[in-house]
Amino acid sequence: MTMIKYSIIVPHKNNFVGLQRLLKTIPRVDSIQIILVDDHSERQVQEKIFSIFSNDPSIEILQVEACGAGAARNKGMQRAKGKWLLFADSDDMFTANFIEILDTYCTINKDLIYFFPLTQYVKDGDYRRIYQQKFIDYFFKPSEEKCWDIRLNFDVPWSKAVKRSFVEEHGFLFDHTKKQNDTIFAQKVGIFSRRVSIAKEAIYLVIDKEGSISNKKIKICLMMQ
Repeated sequence: MTMIKYSIIVPHKNNFVGLQRLLKTIPRVDSIQIILVDDHSERQVQEKIFSIFSNDPSIEILQVEACGAGAARNKGMQRAKGKWLLFADSDDMFTANFIEILDTYCTINKDLIYFFPLTQYVKDGDYRRIYQQKFIDYFFKPSEEKCWDIRLNFDVPWSKAVKRSFVEEHGFLFDHTKKQNDTIFAQKVGIFSRRVSIAKEAIYLVIDKEGSISNKKIKICLMMQ
């Protein structure tokens, strides 16, 4: 029996088109567990999800009662079986070769791997672009200070892989707030990880979606060109 290596947790609410696009970028192989946590979408959206994905053996569908993305991710982690946890938003996509990249970096002696965050339709000055600049600065001239800048301030769940046993050992959970429920989780993971890698390769593409919660985050971002 093939052991599950990666559990990909996807919180979702009323973005069926984006969800379909995201799931198409995840291969259906025995080593990947996809946990789709629907946060009380509209009835017709829920029906579409179950109609199309309920017979897919790679996808486990969970329902939560309008608790927010943080609570949805926590529910997903409770069902995760993989050695590694990855988080994806239904707005976004994985890169074509992300499994090969994960297999290269996700070794037994690592707790956390950061991957270069790709973006699409994201404007200059957006906080997601400043994340990119942190990686660019690090690879131009790596230093412990720049590494810690990423560990402390790349405060989103995507574009990284974290070992499940490490998360469970520390009991890390996402907040149940409507906005920025991922910040403290990401910072705790970054601070307490003993063995960290920062990869030049990208596994994830963030696609800006007008009006999304993430697009409304209040952050002051200045990006060096």
